[in-house]
Amino acid sequence: MTDDHSIALTRKTEIDKLAFADFQPAMIDARDDQISIVQFWRVLQKRRWLVFGSLAAVVLLVTAVSLFLPKRYEASSRLLLDLEGSGDLGLKVLPTVSFNQAGLLG
Repeated sequence: MTDDHSIALTRKTEIDKLAFADFQPAMIDARDDQISIVQFWRVLQKRRWLVFGSLAAVVLLVTAVSLFLPKRYEASSRLLLDLEGSGDLGLKVLPTVSFNQAGLLG
């Protein structure tokens, strides 16, 4: 029994050492939270195979789906003919404006 009692006391003292009140909460500084363009570019360079692999996977998936889907073409139109019309296409004669050599209306 003494062995169990000593193990229990040892565990209790270890737990007491880890009092949560002693720990400070993690503080995040706003300046450290931001990333510069250079750091972002370096991360992209490190992960370029992930970027290119994802791009290639999406392109291949879209190509495969577009090849297997049935082709659907649809078109419609209406043509309205006015066979009894006057033939001037509904345009009125516009007044002409003339300019003299000085660029003024004349």
